[in-house]
Amino acid sequence: MKSYKYIIVGGGMAGDSAVQGIREVDKTGSIALIGAENFPPYIRPPLTKGLWTGKKKLEEIWRQTAAHQVDLYLNQRVTAIDAHKKVVTDDQGLEFEYERLLLATRQDLERVLDGISEDDLHKELSGEDWPIVGILNHVALAEQWYFDRMGIALPTRELPTDPLDRLVKVRDHTLANLSNLATRIGVVALSGETWSARKVMRRTLWHERDHTDHISKLKLRLR
Repeated sequence: MKSYKYIIVGGGMAGDSAVQGIREVDKTGSIALIGAENFPPYIRPPLTKGLWTGKKKLEEIWRQTAAHQVDLYLNQRVTAIDAHKKVVTDDQGLEFEYERLLLATRQDLERVLDGISEDDLHKELSGEDWPIVGILNHVALAEQWYFDRMGIALPTRELPTDPLDRLVKVRDHTLANLSNLATRIGVVALSGETWSARKVMRRTLWHERDHTDHISKLKLRLR
């Protein structure tokens, strides 16, 4: 059984951002990233816009995750987590022991976006307040707003104008600040509502999952 200080489950952009966040506070701790895809983390938005329009080169989409001294386990899915023993098991029967585990799977949203063209991202659909790109912008701004409840949101001036780039930038900031969030004790009262670190993360994940389901339904209408 291989042992790591950190194991990250999820090989997408969120997983790469988690690696970078760890390396900011721990330069040498062993890290394993386990992902279901055949490829290391890459920037997904250009696959639907920049890459096909010639604005991005193929070599520019890779996140260079391995450069951060990470063991990558690709084309492998985690099928079981034993929180008591601190062991994860993948679909090949391999077991990995960890000190700290992070589930950084944004793959549901990323998978839904795959195959949606630039035109369809901006297509107005009857009965909808926003096109899909507008929903993605909303997801990013909501995550920003939730983290602002704890005073650790990304400064507004650093937000990219492109909604897809904004989505990535905000999540990068979120993952880089997980250790900061974990140290927050107590609650914050704002506008008559109390917020804790746990509540901020719960709302962030629930909100994204809700809109991922929404986009999945809208994608069917584009066919």
